[in-house]
Order: sequence, then C-alpha cells, then structure tokens
Amino acid sequence: MIKILGTGLPVIGYAKIGQSSPKESRLRGAPERYDHIELTGRERDSIGRLVPDLPLMKQLVESEEIPTCGGCERSKELGFPGGLPRRLPIYLPYNKLDLNLPNRLALYRSGTAFCVGDGEKGQRLKVITEARGDGQPAVFGPPEPFGPCGPGCLDFEGGRCKPNAKLQFILATQKNVGGVFQFKTTSWNSIRNLIGSLEMIQTATGGMLQWIPLFFDVSPQTVQPKGGGRANIAYIARVTFPGTPQQLLETVRDTLQLRAPLMAEIRQLEASIERGVDWKEPPEEAADVEAEFYPEETAPAARAARTEERQGGSTVGAPARHQAEPEDAELVNEPTSEAPPPAATAAKITKPAQTSWADQAF
Repeated sequence: MIKILGTGLPVIGYAKIGQSSPKESRLRGAPERYDHIELTGRERDSIGRLVPDLPLMKQLVESEEIPTCGGCERSKELGFPGGLPRRLPIYLPYNKLDLNLPNRLALYRSGTAFCVGDGEKGQRLKVITEARGDGQPAVFGPPEPFGPCGPGCLDFEGGRCKPNAKLQFILATQKNVGGVFQFKTTSWNSIRNLIGSLEMIQTATGGMLQWIPLFFDVSPQTVQPKGGGRANIAYIARVTFPGTPQQLLETVRDTLQLRAPLMAEIRQLEASIERGVDWKEPPEEAADVEAEFYPEETAPAARAARTEERQGGSTVGAPARHQAEPEDAELVNEPTSEAPPPAATAAKITKPAQTSWADQAF
C-alpha cells in the first residue's frame, strides 16, 4: 500500500440547500437559498453548476415518510409541483463523530482555502502578489503560522473567516455502496445542531453511529442577525433517529449482534482513515465553496481592500461589519451573544488529519 495515499470514501453526490450564482454573474448576485434539500451527482452543467439528480429525488418525494417544501418556484422549475424533500433517510459511515462531520474555520480567497484553523491555531498562505483587475490571479507562497485564530482575528470578527463543516452520509435509497453524499455548511446553528444531535445519539447508543437508520432534516427556525435588524426564517440542519428511545436501543442491540466479531477491525479501519482523511477539495469545488459561502470575497471591493491592506504592510483584513446571512445568525429561542461563543464553539472545531497545505496542521 502507498503510505502517503490519502484515504477516505469517494464522494458520489451532494445534498444542497442553496447554490452559488452562475459563474458569469457571481460578482452581481448573492447565492440562492432553498427551503428544501436538493441532491446532485458530480456532473456539472454548461455554467458550472452541479446537475440535480432528478430520479433520486423523485424516489424520495414519493415516500410517505419524506416531507416536502410543498411546491416552491424552484421545485416547480425542476418538475416537482408537490415540492422537493426536506428530509433524507441516511446511514453514517463511521462511529467517530469527527469522521462523519469534519469541521474547521476557513477563509477563502481566489478559489482556495487561504487560511484555516481550529479556533486556537491557524495557518495562512503567504501572499506573493495580489489578484489584478486584468484577470491575473493571486500568487500565494507556502503557509505560515497565523494567529490569533478565532476571537481576536479581524477576519473572524468581520465574518470573512467562517466555520466549515461537511456531513458525510450514505443515502438509504442510493443504488450502490462504496461512496458517500456530502452536505456542506458554514452555518454556526446547523453545525451546533448536527454535533449536538449526533453526540446525543452516540451517548444513547454507547458510542455507535455507524449504520443506524437516521434522518437528515432541514427545518425552518427563527434566527436573529448578529448585527441587529429583523428576525428571519432560516433552514437549519439536524440528524434524528426515526423512532422512540427504546427502538433506538433495540436497533443498536441487533446491529451489535451482527457486528460484534468485526468491531476490532472497524476500530482499526477508522483509526487509519482518521490519520489520512483530507477535505478532498479540487479547484472547482474550492471555487464553488467560495462562490456559495464567501460571495463577498469575489467582489471587486474586497479585492481593492486587500490591495490597500498589502500596501500598508499587513495581510490581515481590515475590520468590517459582518452582514450575516440568516443561517449564520443566532437562533431566537436560544441564548444569544454578539459573537459565536469562543470556548463552547471553538472546542467543537475538530482536527481531521489532512493532506493539502491548508489541512496538514489541523
């Protein structure tokens, strides 16, 4: 076996509750947000968007267990007048929460992870030359230690550095085994919900998450933008078990009876995957993440501000008032604060072993 070969499950599709503007209009429009979940494969259309997997979604919406959005404009456009799903039946591929939901803080620039961290330590690319207005891309050098990471960092306080998480799961209705779907988010509330619900299930099952039938849901919740203003409705993610606590325990008991002889091998496999897993983010996917979740970083004003910063001898972004998107605001029915709580949240930013420059330190 090649010792330096990154390991992990191949991604065969994505679950999305939004998408970036088309490539030719990314500087003009904000990303679209959905009130439902769309499933895609890896194929892209002529303008660079991931192509929806219509047969797979049709199979889901025909199930009585799957609630839908009821028929929004987007669902009608795709040929689903009754709506698209707000719930997916899933299995998780690992018992380790960090493998099912790797997460980090990240700042994207010029289609790459420019600075990454865990809320305590960070690594940032050295800027050799900035992007120019004539289309010349920025040139970056090797990464360097950067701090403070999280509270105290101007990019974090200004909302340019965001939490990144990706839930990896097997769709219960997919026709093959050997790959996973991913749901990516930069929402503090969704990441808190996902970690909290998975920890609760894991505690109830004595540590098991793998191959238990679960639901991945997005549901409307009222959130308050951190900068003030009117409350909004955002669609927040969570994972639940479709049954009573007693049924969960019975499911775990039956699963353990089948898997007991393999448990040592499963733990060994997870340990080897944890050492070699990376974010597997080729250039087109990194560009998509930046366009969908960091649209302000593609704007000419942001590039001009960075040029001014560089002329002043600093690579740290100047303070800016963060225009929080609804999913990045605080839930109205939970205790709120002016910024994400450093101790509680940063502790949840895990450290998957990774292979690209932006991932090796975390």
